[in-house]
Amino acid sequence: MGPWCERLVGHGRLIGEHAYRQLDELYRALHWYVNCFQPSMKLVSTQVEGRKIRRIYDAAKTPLQRVLLSGALSVSQQQELRTIGKAFDPLRLFQQVEQLQQATLRCEIGHCSAGKPTPPTSLVPFDLVACAAELVLQEGIETDEIHNEEQRRASALDWRRTSKDPFAGQWERILSWVQANPTREPRRHSSRTAVPVPWAL
Repeated sequence: MGPWCERLVGHGRLIGEHAYRQLDELYRALHWYVNCFQPSMKLVSTQVEGRKIRRIYDAAKTPLQRVLLSGALSVSQQQELRTIGKAFDPLRLFQQVEQLQQATLRCEIGHCSAGKPTPPTSLVPFDLVACAAELVLQEGIETDEIHNEEQRRASALDWRRTSKDPFAGQWERILSWVQANPTREPRRHSSRTAVPVPWAL
């Protein structure tokens, strides 16, 4: 956790109980962010080939993944950690880290031009609940999304029109052509055949 805190806070001086408590809130957020969402590679072996040193690393894994694969936890403990890992929204958690980082930086000595610490403001707490507020029944949502996507595809050609459809009878053909060529760009007309815009004359 030390290197991570140095990257976010730097080497500024933090003095006083308010700064200590604010830094502790940042540590709480980093604890979950680093352990759940920051993979790293561990050195497996080192091979010396003449004057070259070849280092071999394992596959990148988060600390949470490593402890689950270690076999050191009981089944109930593994299930509990998996549930916690799935409950977090990484984007919301990262936003919390940024907010706590800025609050901690405001506590540094020398933050103000006068060389004095910024007057203590209210403590910015780490909101654990806000980082997982919208991640409920994710597995069920993914199943529903697949079903809804099939329904959208089935009804893609049946929307209401308020005027005569110039492509009547051709939509099935157009849809199959677009699905077969999703990245193809439309043909561009040359400037000789372009229709001038009335207000550009």
